Amino acid sequence: MYLLPSERIFDNWKILCPMAENRWGCNRKQRCHRLWGMRILAGVGVLAAAVTVSCGGGEVACTMIGTPVGISLDIEQPLEAEVAGATMTVCWAETCHTIPVAHGFATVDDLPAAPVKVTVTLVRTDLAPSIEQTLEVTPELAYPNGPDCGAGGPQAGIRVAADGTVTER
Repeated sequence: MYLLPSERIFDNWKILCPMAENRWGCNRKQRCHRLWGMRILAGVGVLAAAVTVSCGGGEVACTMIGTPVGISLDIEQPLEAEVAGATMTVCWAETCHTIPVAHGFATVDDLPAAPVKVTVTLVRTDLAPSIEQTLEVTPELAYPNGPDCGAGGPQAGIRVAADGTVTER
């Protein structure tokens, strides 16, 4: 018969609990089980108290996680399958930056958390005319660790519908 590790421990009760006595109408093995159960329960209680004390200080733990600054691009099917590449031209404060879209995201350094004009250009694989539309989007500050840890940088999102219509996400 195979015994689980815990059963093996309790099966060796004579070694583990030499002080177990026949009190309260139970045999040595029952007493040993009760003692071990109380020890485990006490250990769990001490651990819970330590976690409560260490976590209850009111301070917020912030990681060093970064936030990509830029504009995401979501293209609906079946149009997505027909797109060979995409670029965005982002303009603000009389300057424009043309950025390639990689993996659905255009990294825009120095993107402000204010309205910007974006021209989305989709190059199609089927030699059909490229889709090019301009819209205004307002990037918002992203908080990867929550608002208590400070902003990571501005982000915006653009969605291209299957019919080629471009909207802010």
